[in-house]
Amino acid sequence: MMKDPEKIQMEINIAGEHITLDVPFQNQEMTRDVEKEANNLYAKWRSQFPKDSEKHLLAMMVYRYASYYKDLINRYMEAKKKASECLGSIEDINL
Repeated sequence: MMKDPEKIQMEINIAGEHITLDVPFQNQEMTRDVEKEANNLYAKWRSQFPKDSEKHLLAMMVYRYASYYKDLINRYMEAKKKASECLGSIEDINL
């Protein structure tokens, strides 16, 4: 299998779990920022919920980030719809 020359392999560590990723070269800094934010949230919740298992904390984190992602998709779709409506109005005006 050929490697994409535009990507590099990175290893990140979230909550003690090592993950190997193929990342576009220009996204290295963003990948480290994501790693840092995830670890900050994990550390915060580890201290807030000391009796919760690591698995439960990670599940809470997955839900948090998945809900952000879903919200972002919904906002994108709404913006796309409004942009299409605006373009349609502009085309109507030009006719």
